[in-house]
Amino acid sequence: MAAFDPENQGPLAGVRVLDLSRLVSGNMLTLQLADFGAEVIKVEPPDKGDPLRFWQDKSVPGHWKVYARNKKSLTLNLREPDAIKILLDMAANAHVLVENFRPGRLEEMGLAPKTLHRRNPKLVIVRISGFGQTGPYKDRPGFGSVVEALSGFASRNGFPDREPLLPPLALADMIAGLYGAMATMIALREVEAKDGRGQVIDLSLLEPIFSVIGPEALAYKVTGKPRPRLGNASNTSSPRNVYGTRDGKWIALSASIQSMAERVFRVIGREDMISDPRYRTNPERVKHREEVDAIVGGWIKARDQAEVLEKFEKAEITASAIYDIADILADAHVRAREVVVTLPDADIGEAPMHAITPRLSATPGTDLMAAKSATKKPTGKSAGVPADVPGDVLVWRSLLYVPANNRRFIDKAHDRGADGIILDLEDSVPAPERDRARAMLKDSARSVSRDGADVVVRINRPDAESLCDLDAAVIPEVTALMLPKCDDAAHVRRLAAKVAKLETKHRMKAGAIRFIVMVESPKALFQANEIAAAHPRNAAAVLGGEDFAAACGMVPDPETLYLPKLTVLFAARAAGIMPLGIIGTVADYQDLDAVRATVRRSRKFGFEGASCIHPSVVPILNEEMAPSAAEVDLARRIWTPCAPPSGGRANSGSRARPASTRAWCRF
Repeated sequence: MAAFDPENQGPLAGVRVLDLSRLVSGNMLTLQLADFGAEVIKVEPPDKGDPLRFWQDKSVPGHWKVYARNKKSLTLNLREPDAIKILLDMAANAHVLVENFRPGRLEEMGLAPKTLHRRNPKLVIVRISGFGQTGPYKDRPGFGSVVEALSGFASRNGFPDREPLLPPLALADMIAGLYGAMATMIALREVEAKDGRGQVIDLSLLEPIFSVIGPEALAYKVTGKPRPRLGNASNTSSPRNVYGTRDGKWIALSASIQSMAERVFRVIGREDMISDPRYRTNPERVKHREEVDAIVGGWIKARDQAEVLEKFEKAEITASAIYDIADILADAHVRAREVVVTLPDADIGEAPMHAITPRLSATPGTDLMAAKSATKKPTGKSAGVPADVPGDVLVWRSLLYVPANNRRFIDKAHDRGADGIILDLEDSVPAPERDRARAMLKDSARSVSRDGADVVVRINRPDAESLCDLDAAVIPEVTALMLPKCDDAAHVRRLAAKVAKLETKHRMKAGAIRFIVMVESPKALFQANEIAAAHPRNAAAVLGGEDFAAACGMVPDPETLYLPKLTVLFAARAAGIMPLGIIGTVADYQDLDAVRATVRRSRKFGFEGASCIHPSVVPILNEEMAPSAAEVDLARRIWTPCAPPSGGRANSGSRARPASTRAWCRF
């Protein structure tokens, strides 16, 4: 693939899509938009998520990884009134909403198109169902298999002496998704070019697949009979079939134009067929299809596949070996064209999948981003917690320290409820144990993130140790690095350069690894502003209270750490990143009532999250660091003037988003 270009946001950058759909058709539709730069936010039910996550091979959700790439995820319980209010607020600043509930369900939820259009007159609403929003079948379950049967597809698919054959993939859904993407672009064009109003797209699974099975209705009118199943043969051309070779392999051949059929006859040594009245023209060959197949198939059956393909290729005949997926991945053309690309994956290392299609010369698709492996569980006061926060801001209410060499703690960390787990390679790991902890890191990261927590690795400060840590920690399973003892901005930039090289080496998305910078010395405190703004990778800043106090010769308590902690908070705010910490120390966890009071006070000062070393503190942080009703109300009021205008270009990389919009993003 081409080198990552941070400016390549795709031609649909600025288009915001809310995807409420489940399973295949809606995900196929929004995938087309996301691949070309639209901001697609998947709205999923808590705990379960999209059922597509559970279409798995050996516990790996392959369908989800492919069709949720380039998308963000948000959990909302749409059975709750507050969640409906949140969704209406989101729809007010969206361009497209996609849903595939049964007809009428959207109205029951209080999200009828009229209601949505009152909030956002330009909203394009795509309603996907099996049979459409009207008609006697509108309330029937509309899974693709039923539609593939009713549409006439199955009756044409298969062999005449066998049962009708359903496709081995979600064909009706896929076709509907492609039609839906086209319809969405038409509707957006209407809004953009004519300053028009939004509209409702009534997209059934039935009509798109019926449209692609050919002129069946016309043929029936002409002949008075339904066309029969023909297996791999064709109603319109001959020879056209799948033929077996001597070595037990298969070849597909299609001679759908006259010159191609004549080439085939010459290659097989039957030039006489070119002038034979039975085979001279395509209509005559179709009438004598079985005879043609017996002659052509007999010649092929007497030879190995490689020999047949060599002769056909030399004669420029349209034929091919029948490939399975192993053949496809090994094919030279597929590899040269990069038909299959790989994305970093937390479960299997690399996830191969189809490249963005089609290829546009001037406005190609955006750089690919892997699908989120799991949605986070809703906690605290929120109606839902995003699996990845919209925009360029990361938010952690709680970060739990776990020694990176302690398997017992690592195995338990995933169910502690923390937004992030810090795998600590520094203070909690003795120097002789660090190589073992690094070797464990990939498996440890997968373990602690099982319930959706982000993975943060705290590395060591001496440069030699830092480089060893980076070699182990810059992997797709890790979200961020915690950088202790950041004395100046140059140190942050040096590490960023090293991380960038490692991301390229591991074929990760550039900028995937973020930084939490730690101020831990008097020198660093005086440069806190420069350190916080040192690099776009910076996601948060924190004062390392105990180390800072030791460097200053002071007692590490709330009184002595008050001013330095606020200094780092102000530096984080100025840089547009998250301030982490509490007006206390990370070790204060014995008295949970006192912890709660400290966290509550810290929240008032503007801290948005904090780390802790004991699991008992995690629920307190999750609850107290969640935005209050007043903060959410402020965020809602500020969000609208801050949002890009309809049709505008969203600047997701902005460093100056107001803190209140980050509170909104949590919801």
